[in-house]
Amino acid sequence: STPSVTQEHARLIPSKVKMEVWKRDKGRCVICNETKNLHFDHDLPFSKGGTSFSAKNVRLLCMKHNLQKSDRIE
Repeated sequence: STPSVTQEHARLIPSKVKMEVWKRDKGRCVICNETKNLHFDHDLPFSKGGTSFSAKNVRLLCMKHNLQKSDRIE
C-alpha cells in the first residue's frame, strides 16, 4: 500500500532538526568521519517507529554506511 501524505510528511526531517544534527555531528559521518555524500539517517528507522522530529534519533552517515545499514537497527 502507498503511504498516506501524512505518513510521508512525518518521515521528512525538519530543517531545524537537520541543522541541529549537522552542528552536533560536525558535518561528518558519525562512523568514518567522511564529509562527502552525507545522508541524514534515522537511528531507529522511521519504518520501525523512529521519529523525524528529534535530533536524538537522527545522525549523519556517509552514503556507504547509510546503504550498509538500510533498515537494520544497529
